[in-house]
Amino acid sequence: MAPPKVFISYSHDSPAHAAKVLALSNRLRGNGIDAVVDQYEPFPPRGWIEWMKHQVRDAQFILVVCTETIGGAGMVLKGLVRVLARSTKASLFSSFFMKPGE
Repeated sequence: MAPPKVFISYSHDSPAHAAKVLALSNRLRGNGIDAVVDQYEPFPPRGWIEWMKHQVRDAQFILVVCTETIGGAGMVLKGLVRVLARSTKASLFSSFFMKPGE
């Protein structure tokens, strides 16, 4: 059986936040989950929009990680991924805020 695939989308508001998201993805991978985050693919050949559509389409689970400081932009990010997720087979869509120090 193939491991579950998780696509992680996140707010790009600070290098520290991006590092925490990468650590989360690496931890999931270390536990046998096929976690995908943009930091593994620095320059997708077909561009970011196509890469994101592909990841959303193929994911079983979608996580959206924002910080509290991003505020309304976090809602926009969650809304964008939710719209994309309507055309996916993902069985779970979840979003959460990561506080500084988490």
